[in-house]
Parts: sequence; C-alpha cells; structure tokens
Amino acid sequence: MCLDTNPLFRKANAPWYDGNTACAIVMAAMLVLCLFGWAGIAVARTHPSYHAYIWVPFILLMLSLLVGVSVTFRLLRRCYDRYMQTRDL
Repeated sequence: MCLDTNPLFRKANAPWYDGNTACAIVMAAMLVLCLFGWAGIAVARTHPSYHAYIWVPFILLMLSLLVGVSVTFRLLRRCYDRYMQTRDL
C-alpha cells in the first residue's frame, strides 16, 4: 500500500529563513541598504570626481529594492493563502 504524499491533515512547514520574523528582518535590512544606496547616490552627484562611480550605489539600491519587493510579495502570498484556507473551513 502506497502512502499518500500529500495528506489533508499535514500542514506545510516553512523553513526558518522563510518565516515572518526572518522576512521582517530582511525587509528592515533592505530598507537600511536602500537608504545607504540613496545617500551614496546623493554624495556621488555632489562631488564631480565621484560621478564615474555612481553605478555602485545605484546597483546597491536596485538590488535591495528587488529583494525587498520579492520578500513583500512572498509575505502577501502567504497571507492570502492563509486567508483562503481559513475561509474554506
């Protein structure tokens, strides 16, 4: 007899790095990195000798925004899935 691979009584466990607390910490860190990148762009624009290096804080800003948006969508999807599960009961 084959065991059921997805029984109804089993809940999906998220790994520790995908929990709400870990996602909140990641979002806070990405906010700090966004502010740091924004400040770097502002400094690079004010000093003419740094104009060639404006791409470094710009990439930092874009990557931190990308990770922040990704984590936000992950949390929203998790909240939506929880809402749909409780609504079906």
